[in-house]
Amino acid sequence: MSKDFENEIKDSILNDKIFFVYKKYKSLIISILSLLILIIVFYFANEVREKNKHAGEFENYSKALDNLNQKNLKEAEIIFKELINSDNNSIILLSLNRLLDDKISTKAQMLQYLDTVLKKNKLKKEYINLLKIKKVIIIFDDVDNDKIIPLLDISNKNNFLQKINIELLNNLNARKNLKENQNK
Repeated sequence: MSKDFENEIKDSILNDKIFFVYKKYKSLIISILSLLILIIVFYFANEVREKNKHAGEFENYSKALDNLNQKNLKEAEIIFKELINSDNNSIILLSLNRLLDDKISTKAQMLQYLDTVLKKNKLKKEYINLLKIKKVIIIFDDVDNDKIIPLLDISNKNNFLQKINIELLNNLNARKNLKENQNK
C-alpha cells in the first residue's frame, strides 16, 4: 500500500513540475511549436511547387519531342532552346542532346548550345566533362590542338574520363601527323 501511495506522490510531483514548466514557458513552447509547424508546411509547399515546375518542363520536353516526330524541327528547336535554361539537370541534358542532333542544328549552333550550357555551370562536374568531350568530338576536324587541349582534362588522375581524353588527344596528334605527311 505504501508503494502505491509513493507512486501516486511521484506522479503528482511530476504533473506539478510539468504544469509549472508549461505555465512558466507557455508562450515560448507555443512559439517553438508554431514555428516548427510553419517550417514543415513551407518545406512541403516548396517541394510541391518544385515538382509542378519540373512537371511542366517535362511536359514541354514531351511537346518538343512530338514536334520533332512530326518534322516540325523549328518549333522543337525553340522549345529545346528554352529548356536548356532550366534548373533541372535532366531536362538540360535531354534537351541539349536533342539540340546536338545534326537534323536540327548546324555545327555552329551545336557549339553555341554547348557553350551556353557550359557557361551556366549548373551541372555536376562529371556532366561538364562529358559535354567538353562532346564539344571536342564536334570540333575535332575543324580546329587545331591549341583549342582542343584546354577542353581535355588529361592531368587529373581521378577523372573517370581520363582514358577517353588521352585517346582523343592521341587521335588529334595522329591526325596532325597525317596532315603534315600529306603536305610533304
